[in-house]
Amino acid sequence: MSVIAKRYVKALDGENLEEFLEILSLLSENFSDSKFKTVLTSNLSSDSQKEEILFATSENVKVRNFFKLLVKNGRVSEIPAIAKELDFLISSQQGKFEGELLSVESINIETLNAIAEGISKKLGKEISLVSKKSEVSGVKVVIPNLHVEISISKSRVETDMINHILKAI
Repeated sequence: MSVIAKRYVKALDGENLEEFLEILSLLSENFSDSKFKTVLTSNLSSDSQKEEILFATSENVKVRNFFKLLVKNGRVSEIPAIAKELDFLISSQQGKFEGELLSVESINIETLNAIAEGISKKLGKEISLVSKKSEVSGVKVVIPNLHVEISISKSRVETDMINHILKAI
């Protein structure tokens, strides 16, 4: 995580964080568009043009002042990092975290919820999982904000079973 992003998030502490996150997440998604990113980060665009674009996302005075500060300090390019850091802060405060379960086959909702519940008990946090398809055989659970990655490889299980059987013989 960016040290700069942490400082800006710390400055937001106590404000309406969910509103800030919603707006910053929307802008972060738009940063994947190279034209949008170029306009907001280029020295060829004036500060007033950058502010005009950012102001279109909210009427809130505090949000606009935050954007003014970012533009003034040349930190508009930090918006995606600030959004990630803010998401982490809100998740930490609420004790709720989102993750992904990656597997070759689709996982039914009951199994997904059971896995999420088991991880929640182990970590003492509320975890929700979303199932996604993956090319890798086996199952992998990733919870980015907690820096947790759990994987069970099909080949590893097969190897361990073979070794266990050979030891028993």
